[in-house]
Amino acid sequence: MSLSFFEVYRQQMLEAVGLIFLFGVVVGFLSPLYLAVERYVFLSVFLTAMPSFLLEVAVYFSAAILCLTCYWNVKKERLGLASVRGVVAAGLLIINGTWPASLLVLGAAVISSLCQKR
Repeated sequence: MSLSFFEVYRQQMLEAVGLIFLFGVVVGFLSPLYLAVERYVFLSVFLTAMPSFLLEVAVYFSAAILCLTCYWNVKKERLGLASVRGVVAAGLLIINGTWPASLLVLGAAVISSLCQKR
C-alpha cells in the first residue's frame, strides 16, 4: 500500500511549520525595536508621526501573538485553527511590509492546512 507524501513526512513537516511560526513570533516582536531605533530622530523631531508608528507596533505585536498561538495550535495538533490564524498573521505582516517573513508564515499556514487529518 502506498502512502502519500503528507502521511510519510507529516511529523517532520509539522515540526518545520512550528519553527516557521516561531520565526514569525521573533519577527513580530523584534521589528518594532528595529523601527524605534531607525526612526528615533524622526520621531523625536516630529511628534505627529507617533500615531502611525504606534499603529505599526500594534500590528506587529498582533501578528507575533497570532504566530505564537499558531505554534501552540500546531503542537496540540489543531491544524485548522493554525492555518486560519496563520493566514491572518501573514496578512498583518504584509500590511507592515515584511514580505519575506509573511510569505514564510503564509507557507506554514498552507502546509498546516494540508497536513490536517481528514
